[in-house]
Order: sequence, then structure tokens, then C-alpha cells
Amino acid sequence: MIPPALGRFIRYWYTYRTVVAVLLGILVSGSMYWLYTQQVACDNQDPSCAIRLSLHPEDRLFFESTDPNIVLVGIDDHSIPALGGRFPLDRSEYAKALKVLNQDAAGAVAFDIGFSDQGRTDDGDNAFAAQLAVTKVPVVLAYGSSGPLQLGDGQVSMTGTDQIPLRKFRCADLFSSATIAQCANPYPNVTLGSTNLNPDADGIVRKMPMFVQPSCTVTGSCVTSTIDALGFATYRAFALQGLQGPDLTYSPDGALFGSTWTKSLPVDQHGQAIINFSGGPGAY
Repeated sequence: MIPPALGRFIRYWYTYRTVVAVLLGILVSGSMYWLYTQQVACDNQDPSCAIRLSLHPEDRLFFESTDPNIVLVGIDDHSIPALGGRFPLDRSEYAKALKVLNQDAAGAVAFDIGFSDQGRTDDGDNAFAAQLAVTKVPVVLAYGSSGPLQLGDGQVSMTGTDQIPLRKFRCADLFSSATIAQCANPYPNVTLGSTNLNPDADGIVRKMPMFVQPSCTVTGSCVTSTIDALGFATYRAFALQGLQGPDLTYSPDGALFGSTWTKSLPVDQHGQAIINFSGGPGAY
């Protein structure tokens, strides 16, 4: 016969509270770690990805303020009527904007707009090209492609249709037959930046490809092995106050930017850097 005291000890839940707590802790910790490894594997397009998850509570709980030195200018339904009433806008409007930014001595200007095709009017294209030729403010033009990025060793590569900007927007030497031929005489203050990204499953971009092999390298129409991401290309132009200076270089220990950075930027095996910014879609 079990003594009453021992029976109560066996029946009461708190007798097993330590064991239950340890087992729950192991179960929860193990589950969270497995979910984390799955998230990392899926974000990196690893074959070990079994369940595509995107659990980033920091983006929902913590929001950081944006840099006041960065000004985003968007085109919406309310601004189109004041700019000709049709979209895409005539590129003479971009020429006017760039002229004003030169007058106001902006640090750097980036156009996250495709300029790979002819615009609405030749006059508008020519006006924008003329302003790019004389700009004193460094300008970064968007360069993308239609396909997804292909992950490589220390870099990513563009795939699909090449969407390099028209020659007249980046070169003083014009060739009517070769739209993406090598530029022998580039505009001194115009450069290109990649707009290709690898968003996570929830649509939020948390990694920035820092070393992008453009499509023109594959086709032989340019000699540039890699180009910077649009954001870093703009930062580089702002930090150097121009386009001349050290370039970003890859090493297994991280990305290096001459003597401008005292520490290397951690990147993964594909040359992608984690974006140290928390916020949901539309936060920046």
C-alpha cells in the first residue's frame, strides 16, 4: 500500500514541474532553431529548404527612423496630372529635376527608373541626355534585367533580358547600331547601379547583393566585371563626392571599401550583405 504522503506527492503536478519545464524548453528551443535554419536555407535558395517560412518578428515589433539625408521622390496619381497627365513621363521632366538638384547642390542622385527603351519623345530623351552630360552632381542610373539573380561565388549574376540604359544617357560616343556596345567616352558623373534584388518569401528585402555581374559582361558589350547595387553606388558617390576613388572589393572576411570603412562589411558566400534595418513593407 502506498503511503498517503507518497500518493499525494505522485499525484500533484508540481512534483514534475522541473522535468516538464526542461522538456518544454528543449521542445520550444529546438523548434525555433529548426524554423530559423529553414528560414536561412530558404532565403539562400538552399536545397535543404523543406518549409518556406519568413518569421521576422523584429520587422513587426521594431521600426527605425529613416536617414534624414535621404530624400525619396515618388511619382503617384496625384503628381502625374501636373507633369503632363500621362505615364510614363516625358524625360524632359527628369531633365528639369536633375537641373534643380544641381542648382541645390545635392550630394548624389539615383534614378530607380528604367531607361533601356526610347522615351515618349525624342526631344525629352535628348533633354535628359544633355543634362546628364553636364551634371556636376553624381548620378546613378538603374540597371536591371528581366530574370532572377543567379547566385555565384562571391557575387550574383543578372539573367534574362538586358535592361541597360540607352547609350545617350551614359556615353558621349554614340553608335546608332549598338545600343549596348562598350562605352569609350562615358559621361564623367554618370554611373550604373543594379536594381536586381532577392526578396524573402514574405516580399521583404533583407539582403543586398553587393557584387552584381551585369548582363553586358556576359554578352561582351562591356568590360565591367561587377557593378554595385543602386543603393551602395549612390552611397559611394556621396561618400567620395564623385565617382573617382576606391571600389568595393570582396573577400571571405567581408566587403572592403578602401580606407573609407574601418571595418569590413559582413557578406555571405554570394556577396550579399544583411540590411541592418528593421521595418515592415513600405517602412523605407
